[in-house]
Amino acid sequence: MSSITYNNQRLGLNKSEWLTIREWDCPNCQAHLDRNTNAARNILASRLATL
Repeated sequence: MSSITYNNQRLGLNKSEWLTIREWDCPNCQAHLDRNTNAARNILASRLATL
C-alpha cells in the first residue's frame, strides 16, 4: 500500500473526497500542499526534461 493511500485512509477520505480537496496540510511533515501548484511544477519539469 502506498503512503498516499495509507494517509488518505488514515484521514478517513475515499478517492472522490480526496480529489475534491485542493489544498491541505500534510499530517506527517506539516507542509502546506496545493494540488494545482504541484501539477504545474510537474508539467513544467516534464516539459523541461524534453528539451
